[in-house]
Amino acid sequence: MASLARFAPLAAAMLFLCGCSMSRTTTTTRTAVEQALLTRSAEESLGTQSLAGFEGRSFHIEDIGFDHPQAAQLAREFEERLLAAGGRRAADAASADLVVVPLVDYAAIDDDEVLIGLPALTLPIPGATAVAFPELALYKRSNQQGRASLGLLARDARTGELAVHAAPQWGVKFYTRYKFLFFFTFRTTNLGGPF
Repeated sequence: MASLARFAPLAAAMLFLCGCSMSRTTTTTRTAVEQALLTRSAEESLGTQSLAGFEGRSFHIEDIGFDHPQAAQLAREFEERLLAAGGRRAADAASADLVVVPLVDYAAIDDDEVLIGLPALTLPIPGATAVAFPELALYKRSNQQGRASLGLLARDARTGELAVHAAPQWGVKFYTRYKFLFFFTFRTTNLGGPF
């Protein structure tokens, strides 16, 4: 029993030194980095599609059809890709050669974090205001990955037959922040400028 008691302070210190914390400051629904992760992973996904069937033809894009904070941006990505493939935007479905149905497997951000050190703590003190202690990180890695898997199908507006089918392809963008020895920070990303 005495030998176990010797290790109790070490075990308590190890538990105290391990923890997780996440800081997120934004006045919009998503931070600029999060918006870029979603947009650029969608660009990457759609950029691999072969859309030869749109050249010289007008198109109308149906509603994306699911609740997503970036639904308008995703619809814009589809439109830009079809215009770049030589298509023309029609005023409505009735005047279009092709009616486009976006295929969205997923378009989201995954977050994960590792912290070796002390997380930020707020301790209540009876009869006084709470005392906040800042995070002390020996090593910290905060990673965000924007992942999108997008495709589309287009049907002939007059016959209803399938004209183009581009199976969903995936795109991944990441933004990773590091902190070590309490003060030193750096980041890695494949977003490009200005990130």
